[in-house]
Amino acid sequence: MTRPFPGNPTAPTVDYVDDGEIGRGSQGEVRRVVDTNLQRHLAMKMLDAARAQEERSRTMFVEEAQITAQLDHPNIPPVHRLGVGPDGLLYFTMKLLPGTTLDDVLARGIQHSDWRELYRVLQIFVTVCNAVAFAHERGVVHRDLKPDNVMVADHGQVYVMDWGIARVVGQARPPEQAAKMHVSVPTGAFSEPGVISGTPAYMAPEQASGSMAGADPRSDVFSLGAILYHLLVGNPPYAGDTHVAVLIRAARCEYEHPWLAAGHYVPEVLCDIVVRAMQRDPAERYQTVDALREHVEAFMQGPMPLPVKTFPAGAVIVREGDAADCAYVILRGRAHVYKTVAGRQVPIGELGPGTTFGEAGLFGTEPRVASVEAIDALVASVVTREALEQELGQGGMLAPLVRQLAANFHAVDAELAARRLDAASTKIARATLLYVVKHGADAPDAQKTVTWSRLREHLCSTFGCDPREATLCVGSMPEAKLDVPSDVLRIAMNHYGA
Repeated sequence: MTRPFPGNPTAPTVDYVDDGEIGRGSQGEVRRVVDTNLQRHLAMKMLDAARAQEERSRTMFVEEAQITAQLDHPNIPPVHRLGVGPDGLLYFTMKLLPGTTLDDVLARGIQHSDWRELYRVLQIFVTVCNAVAFAHERGVVHRDLKPDNVMVADHGQVYVMDWGIARVVGQARPPEQAAKMHVSVPTGAFSEPGVISGTPAYMAPEQASGSMAGADPRSDVFSLGAILYHLLVGNPPYAGDTHVAVLIRAARCEYEHPWLAAGHYVPEVLCDIVVRAMQRDPAERYQTVDALREHVEAFMQGPMPLPVKTFPAGAVIVREGDAADCAYVILRGRAHVYKTVAGRQVPIGELGPGTTFGEAGLFGTEPRVASVEAIDALVASVVTREALEQELGQGGMLAPLVRQLAANFHAVDAELAARRLDAASTKIARATLLYVVKHGADAPDAQKTVTWSRLREHLCSTFGCDPREATLCVGSMPEAKLDVPSDVLRIAMNHYGA
């Protein structure tokens, strides 16, 4: 839709039509407006009338507009115009960004067990790092980085917003590599020592203490680490009943380790990145945002994260004889492995963090060869056939080799199981003979007879087998004649040299 250009074409005017409020804060409001000259929607930030009476507020407002306008980056919203409205109030216009904040994205919850969703928010984080690193190269420190100041537009664009308390602290690179910021007032003139600006839940200790001398790009590194903490854990690193309580915790750098704070599994590598970014001493943090971003990207470019499941103590994770379609890698907790032989659980071993089980079932149709039960609360990564095929490469030479190794494993395990069963049968046969010799009644043809139900009860209590297994073992003994309906067992003793 086009309209005639209003006024004198050689001296155009800028006319805006108000289209409603977008948001409001302590310093003013943001409204949706229409630029009638270009026929486009914009966002107009307006200084509150009461704040406009304060020199400090007016200066900071102009400084925000000038700094944001000079940060020409795809992930920082462009400023189009700074001016004074008909009512005498300062305003500046910028690109309208329909979408939602990262804070809203996190509030809806993230399925951390779904690596695709985790990667999606990590990519948002990396994009934020790119914008902040760009600002640091030009000597600008944001000082209020938080999820609510990150806009995720409807088509996936990411923008770092609200540069209202940003400071120009110098050049991070030589003049030939980075442009210097220019503002019409001394930047930070109203950021006096003892005046705390920012959001305590994501604030670096030096900011929370009111030390402006200590606030430099590494303060933004800390806040980015706090955003990553929120992304991984589900809540900010600092919380409290009052604003002051949160501020005190921020000044003391008192936060719970993300591994402990999360109610779900968090990759250890990402926990390490958060802890390093959020060191109390700025000298021990990542010294640049680029270094922080590179470590997050290295994690994303590494092996694909696996889904994670939690099992309570006593849960049978895999059961012998069941169909197998995945394997597990224990991250936390312990489990014991056992096989069932002649009705008894035969312990095989105990598993702890870092160990894998169930892997043979990924490559064939053979059932599980053993059972695994959680000793205490257990967290494990789940390796599916689909994930393994992606790692091995479908159609590659490695997958058939591993499948053959798995088949060989099944064959060996089946042979060992058969030997265990033979050993159990031998023990039951010996016990049967001893019982018959001691309790049996003489019968013709050098035979002895016993009441089968009593012998069966004796065998089951001695070996922990069930009646069916006892019946099968005794019935397979040479020269044994078991008449279950009559409840009689006859054995020709001369066969055994008795």
